[in-house]
Amino acid sequence: MTRKRPHWKRENRARHWLRKRVIDAAGGRCLGCGEMVNLIENHPLQATLDHVVPLARGGRHVLANVQLLCRACNQRKGCTPPEFWTRYDEEHAA
Repeated sequence: MTRKRPHWKRENRARHWLRKRVIDAAGGRCLGCGEMVNLIENHPLQATLDHVVPLARGGRHVLANVQLLCRACNQRKGCTPPEFWTRYDEEHAA
């Protein structure tokens, strides 16, 4: 008799797989500022997964809707739709 893994272990494996795929696809660089991300907790350039279409606006937690951002860019983006964030960055570029 085989025992099924608890659901939380399956979810953790799926999250780990998704995070690795996103970091590899982005080449380890933040898609907002272009800096190399860091895997150290609470670091300004800590790697975070950002939902292009936020979950609060109907987005899904799937590979096509996730991008790599550093913590600073992710906090700056917040829950804004992608079009607004791009326009905001262009208007406030130094």
